[in-house]
Amino acid sequence: HDSPGEVAQPEGKVLDWSKGECEPIPGKTMPNLVHVKRDYSQIFEKYIALGPNIENKMGAHGLAWDVSDEYQTLYGQNGTIDNPDFISHGRPSIYECKEACNVVLTLSSCTNGKLAVRSWKAMEEKTGLSGLEKNAKGREQEKITFDDMVRQPRFIISSVTSTGKNDKNRRYSPFTTSTEDKVPFRTVTGRQSFYCDHEMMRDYGEAMAVYKPVLSYKPVQGDYKQEGIPEITLKYLTPHNKWSTHSMYFDSQQMLTLFRGGQTIWLNEDDAAEIGVKDNDWVEAFNKNGVVAARAVVSPRIPRGISYMHHSQDRHINVPGTQVKKDRRGGTHNAPTHIHMKPTHMIGGYGQLSYGFNYYGPTGNQRDMTIVARKLKEVDWLED
Repeated sequence: HDSPGEVAQPEGKVLDWSKGECEPIPGKTMPNLVHVKRDYSQIFEKYIALGPNIENKMGAHGLAWDVSDEYQTLYGQNGTIDNPDFISHGRPSIYECKEACNVVLTLSSCTNGKLAVRSWKAMEEKTGLSGLEKNAKGREQEKITFDDMVRQPRFIISSVTSTGKNDKNRRYSPFTTSTEDKVPFRTVTGRQSFYCDHEMMRDYGEAMAVYKPVLSYKPVQGDYKQEGIPEITLKYLTPHNKWSTHSMYFDSQQMLTLFRGGQTIWLNEDDAAEIGVKDNDWVEAFNKNGVVAARAVVSPRIPRGISYMHHSQDRHINVPGTQVKKDRRGGTHNAPTHIHMKPTHMIGGYGQLSYGFNYYGPTGNQRDMTIVARKLKEVDWLED
């Protein structure tokens, strides 16, 4: 966020090039553009090998460091694609899943100690600070492989790709590189920002942190009521799962035995009682965007008026049909969600306000959803 291209547009008057107020100059008066050529007839050939674009340098957040020696090790470690007709001929193979995993681990500064040290040296050069490489220096000889992780969990190595530091004796804590090592925050000023002096933020009354009421709208358009089946309208949140990370599928043996082996939705015990739902009952939760079918986890730990459905649960395990969508199974945790775009999300090229695909913090307003929850009238596995 603090790279030259992301601070190119001034905070003053926001000019609209589409209306002729200024010339459309990528990286100056509009978001930057990168021209990429694609030969779609070669997609498979490229997909199974590691190409030349990262043969020398890799990085993140406006930093880059040498990876050429580690790239060369992949030829012997993974072997190469041996097909003279392929554009990827002679390049390191990622045809097998394990090969792809080891490429990531070899070239990541979080699992390759040598590259971790180089990443901190790159940060030293950019910031003018000294002594940052100490954050990874003691683990310079470590290189975590896929087989290492299969044997036992491993502590990753501190790298500049994250805002926090961690080690074998310390859990990850965000922003510690800034608070302890004085690395500037990735903002326009290099400091934590409470007041945001930008024209659009001022125009929308959000130059300072302010309370904005929840959007008021009906979760469902039309009549989906069922006679004799009580319903309740709840806020719908999809937090990180209690036992997993983004990259862990729920159909693994560990995940299936840690909890209930399928999708679940957490409800407050009083809310659940209001609609006649007991712990482990099947419920459907729906709105105008979609529907999920899951078992209820009834708990006093969930505040009234709120439901939780931990994300990254797999739809292909224990998901029956729903009454809302006849003859179709319930969706994933994302089925009831919907992205709302705010005008302030459109600010581009201004430090921490630069647009990022899919997500823009700290307002996860695509989660500002309500659902209707009710007991599933009939558990139909659609097996006929």
